[in-house]
Amino acid sequence: MIILALLAGNVFAQDYDLAAYKEKYKGEQAVQVVKRTRVTIDVKNDKPLVTTSYEDQYLLLDPKLARSFSEEEITTTSFDELGKIDAYSLMPNGKSFKKVKATNFQTRDKTQEGSVFHDDDKITSFYYPSLQEGSVRILEYSETTSEYRFPFGFFFQSVFPIETNEFVVDADTSVHLLLDLRNNGSGLVKKNEEIVRGRRITTYSMTGAKGLKFEEQSPSLRVYTPHIVGQIAYYTTKQGRQSVLETPADLHTWYQTNLTEVENEVPTEEITRLADSITKGSESELAKVKAIYYWVQNNIKYIAFEEGVNGFIPRQPSSVCRKRYGDCKDMAALIYSMLKSQNITAYLTWVGTRDLPYDYSTFPSAATDNHMIAVYETEDGTAYYLDATSAWQPMDYPPFYIQEKEVLIHKGTGDFEIRKVAILPPERTEFFDTSYVHIDGSKIAGNANVHSSGYYTTLIHDSFKNVMPEDLDKLMKNVNPRGNNTLRVTNSQMRNLDDREKPFIMSFDFEVNNYVSSYDKEIYVNPILNKDITHGEIREDRVAPLELGFYSSDAYVTVLDIPEGYTLKFVPENTTFTSDFVDYSVSYSEKDGQLMTTVRIKFKFLYLQPDQFKAWNDFVKIMKKSMSESVVLIKTQA
Repeated sequence: MIILALLAGNVFAQDYDLAAYKEKYKGEQAVQVVKRTRVTIDVKNDKPLVTTSYEDQYLLLDPKLARSFSEEEITTTSFDELGKIDAYSLMPNGKSFKKVKATNFQTRDKTQEGSVFHDDDKITSFYYPSLQEGSVRILEYSETTSEYRFPFGFFFQSVFPIETNEFVVDADTSVHLLLDLRNNGSGLVKKNEEIVRGRRITTYSMTGAKGLKFEEQSPSLRVYTPHIVGQIAYYTTKQGRQSVLETPADLHTWYQTNLTEVENEVPTEEITRLADSITKGSESELAKVKAIYYWVQNNIKYIAFEEGVNGFIPRQPSSVCRKRYGDCKDMAALIYSMLKSQNITAYLTWVGTRDLPYDYSTFPSAATDNHMIAVYETEDGTAYYLDATSAWQPMDYPPFYIQEKEVLIHKGTGDFEIRKVAILPPERTEFFDTSYVHIDGSKIAGNANVHSSGYYTTLIHDSFKNVMPEDLDKLMKNVNPRGNNTLRVTNSQMRNLDDREKPFIMSFDFEVNNYVSSYDKEIYVNPILNKDITHGEIREDRVAPLELGFYSSDAYVTVLDIPEGYTLKFVPENTTFTSDFVDYSVSYSEKDGQLMTTVRIKFKFLYLQPDQFKAWNDFVKIMKKSMSESVVLIKTQA
């Protein structure tokens, strides 16, 4: 509990020395003085009972934060029972503090207007009146969960600095836990464990946690910040050992109970008739799978429902087919059923996106996944990951956000397989941009032809699918920048937009003003038109890894007509850079009155780690220098 000296509603000012805190945390708007969470696990009626209590104290250092800090919310699910909330602020009052209770407590259904996600969460909101610089905002509450198989956890860093972090698990000694401390390579998080009167008390603590700043292209906090995830592995009663979640088999045993209705449903006449019509004319089983998968992508609208157990149990395929919408589980179940109607075996499969950096092999938990797909395997063991929520994903591309993640494949009662999704090589996702240009005074003009494939096409497809004809030139300009901000795009066209398995082709005419310089008999022009093809230098104090969604291979080619009466006086040297994470080259060649400049860049990482930032910055310096150089043309005829 909070230790405060309360006298007639006042607290001694030295408990929160504003001047000292402002000096210690210069530039910060607030500091979290205390962040404490305690998970208490008892065994009652031969079942674990999990209660979590929370305690937070914030000291406001900047009056501009007072308004946003006045409103607070607690979100609970249908599995949680919210206990008493003690929320109040300590207001500066001369040399002491005055205690002011929070007001306007309201509980309502959580709504996400315009979102595809829908759940039955509740929000309890309240208000801290009259917050100001030097105010201390204090909140204590508890919640009890009805599902003891759920994981629990704690993050040791947040937006604001944290003076004191403490995470305690207070469990009956009959309860045995899986506790996984992540990203503590610096050893700042300390662990202490003791047995006290039949209870095992495990404490993780950290002092002086720095506040986290927003950093572009950062992954989930789980990927790189110190945190702990835990759950009950097993417990013992008079009847013996009771397994909960210690092994992947335990997790599969729990999860498979959620699939009973889908597995037991015989494909309806409607599903069978539909699947027959979709696969008519398919010459192989693989072709049938592809036809059904693409139909579900095209015709079932993705709307996520996470209401109570519905967050775990897929709806019956007949219902999904009839309503034409569903969440990831529902889409997977419909694919499963439609293939079943064709006597083709597919498997319902759990997976976590890369936001959840856990593996079933080491931490079998509901914290490890947040997604469901279907998996089809060929006779040679090749796996196809069928995720219809990714609406324009070719069948032979796993969704990019599950690359390098483990999947838990349900193959039958008590039968499962864990596979790791491969990272597709750069050559599977390409962007090939070719510009044909000529010089017109200080302007360049020409036309471009751009091919994109793989994950690039997946990402940009919806934008082009929904663009109005009158807005196509503007969209084309945004997707294909070049030259400078005077770029003008006209006559835009596109091909293969509705064919997942062919490169998406964009073509357009363009011109860029004020791009060419001249002096006396010489013309200066930089043939590298797109200079923002990758991330720039990374700050040395950056904490988060730099995340890319996928490996890729890009090429930017400029074919420049050499003006009549001119020859090349100077061409920059070719440049090459090769590393574990990126390959880069610039090359020049002259033929038949044209200069061809080719920039190639190959990205070979999902996460660029802080210890690679220096090497990355060395690459960026080389890249910037090579991209800044101009060719020089000299007039040779009067």
